Amino acid sequence: MYLTYENYVGMGGKKSEIAFSALLRKAERLINAQAGGKTGERLSEMIRTAGVPQAVSDCVFDLLIHFEANAFDGANIQSESRSLGGMSESVTYMRLSKDEADAEAVDIIENYFYGAGLGKLLYRGACLC
Repeated sequence: MYLTYENYVGMGGKKSEIAFSALLRKAERLINAQAGGKTGERLSEMIRTAGVPQAVSDCVFDLLIHFEANAFDGANIQSESRSLGGMSESVTYMRLSKDEADAEAVDIIENYFYGAGLGKLLYRGACLC
């Protein structure tokens, strides 16, 4: 487990423990999918020897917040209405499409695993020496 419920709440998380568990499983699956191969081996070794790095916990927390904000369950749909002279116009939209939200989640992982946080942990098939 990359983040405990107690740490999640301590970082400012507001979801119930049940909702947290579901979102955590989704975040961990996405991280593990991105961190396959050499990166997964490096991450597993880091966790085995020193525990979960803070950058991994921070990454998971940011993913959970991202998933909450882009749930695609109807909770985040925005709408506007206006009327003028007997005519009415309504517009309904979401902040991000599903593809955009998925790409943003991958960007969150890459920022922690490749940019800052864990340094050059993500392995993309080239020597990072």
